[in-house]
Amino acid sequence: MLTILRSKLGISTGTLLAVLTMAACDGSSPAQHAPRTTPHTSTAPTAKTSSTVTNEASAVATQWMQQFCSSPAAHAAGYIVSLKEAVELEKPRVGDLEGNKEQMLSTAGGFKGEMVNNAKQLAATTPPKSADAAGARRYLLDVYHRLNQDLSSVDKRLRAIPTTNVSRFMAAFTPATTALIATIKRSQQEIQSHPILGPAFNTLDCFGAGN
Repeated sequence: MLTILRSKLGISTGTLLAVLTMAACDGSSPAQHAPRTTPHTSTAPTAKTSSTVTNEASAVATQWMQQFCSSPAAHAAGYIVSLKEAVELEKPRVGDLEGNKEQMLSTAGGFKGEMVNNAKQLAATTPPKSADAAGARRYLLDVYHRLNQDLSSVDKRLRAIPTTNVSRFMAAFTPATTALIATIKRSQQEIQSHPILGPAFNTLDCFGAGN
């Protein structure tokens, strides 16, 4: 299966194994990217212009999206899709079922750990003074909340997948993993639709958002 996954992801075996190892952790201590831009501020003691507010909002949005699109989460999301396709293509034997289930559970758990950590870090930040940026922060927190709730529900479906019969396994595996992928993509679409978060998200091509 590693050969199929390696060809789908276009990465080496060592990189793939590193991804699996990273995804299996709880995601509580990912390396966070430093923001690439800093808010534009005016030295004059006058009211901020709409352009300045937009620049400030764009800067923090870029910072938040760099966090959302952090490498461990991006690799985990890509691996979830590739593992689903590989399992369905190979039509596994009974001896493969437990391992396939555990790989999907650990990867989904790693992704959820990243998202929970991101939500905690965002909630702990001081709300921006810019109304645009503050609104974007509230919106993103809502996205995180819905995403993590749905990931918890999908986790229960993944854990309930039987591993003693191939037909029963596939009958549960396909809809559960389809729901997992749909949950991730829905969050992408919610962020892409936001006027401030969307441009930063698409610039980073988060989880292949440009596809």
